[in-house]
Amino acid sequence: RYFTLHSEIDRIKKAHTDEYWKAQESKLPKMRSQFADQNYLQFVMKVNEAGINPDQVLLGKVDVSRITKDYLGAGLQGGTIMLHYLDNGESLETGIALDCTKFTDEGWLIVGQPRVIKHTAIGPQPEATIKQTEPFSTPPSE
Repeated sequence: RYFTLHSEIDRIKKAHTDEYWKAQESKLPKMRSQFADQNYLQFVMKVNEAGINPDQVLLGKVDVSRITKDYLGAGLQGGTIMLHYLDNGESLETGIALDCTKFTDEGWLIVGQPRVIKHTAIGPQPEATIKQTEPFSTPPSE
């Protein structure tokens, strides 16, 4: 992703800007329609399956703790930003993760597809109840 972005940025800088944008006129509609027709719909379906209903939930927290100064080992500032949502004041187990990178000239860019994630529980967790079974039990007969 890093090298693809940089090669595209270099192409913009090297090419005459008018020529570049004329070439993009043919590429961009295809890219937009692919995203709109396939990727976005798949993402929205995953979001709905995860219980994140945009009409009901509120953004509770933006976790930027995974941002580093050496993203992808390339000396870039970037990483994964995680969005936590609340439903009726309760934190949802699921959220959205976005991989972002800060480029000097362009600012912050999302460099990957957004992902629906399940948040990892932090801190002490209640002990799981284990159902005790007899060591030599026989299956119930019919």
